[in-house]
Amino acid sequence: MRRVSLVAVVVVLALATGDIAGAAVAGFTDVDEGRFYADAVAWAKANDITTGKTPTTFAPDDPVTRGEVVTFLKRFYDAYVVGPSPMPSGGVIPGDGVWLVGTEITPGPYRTVVPSGSFNCYNARLSGLGNTLGDIIANDNWDAGATVTIAIDAGDVAFESRGCGAWTRI
Repeated sequence: MRRVSLVAVVVVLALATGDIAGAAVAGFTDVDEGRFYADAVAWAKANDITTGKTPTTFAPDDPVTRGEVVTFLKRFYDAYVVGPSPMPSGGVIPGDGVWLVGTEITPGPYRTVVPSGSFNCYNARLSGLGNTLGDIIANDNWDAGATVTIAIDAGDVAFESRGCGAWTRI
């Protein structure tokens, strides 16, 4: 069985948006502008779907790994299916996301009622954005229907919420 090349995955994702015409190859020394996939690779780089194998190479003829496919699909899903998260305003954290304390959200107490369709509400107060267990100050999981109150401290770096619905400052 022949493995799919990295470029094939990127071409399919780029074509799904219908917005690749006229793109230029963006800094990849191994992507020839005359190749059929040049616009798709440039689109993927410009839209943060890929960063390349290195900052200057894409390796279009390399077999694609499972990890690369998952990474591309996740980035595509976040950008084109889910879309960017709405920004907090008026004392309301609008839902899923990671919000910077003091910049995007105000410290203080917040409350939510976990939506009935939620499989799991997860929230965490974070001391950093390194995506490590050491960054978690406090976290918890809640079932649908639960009323949850949390206190975001001024010393927290960020607050993360997934599946909890909107949080209102109280």
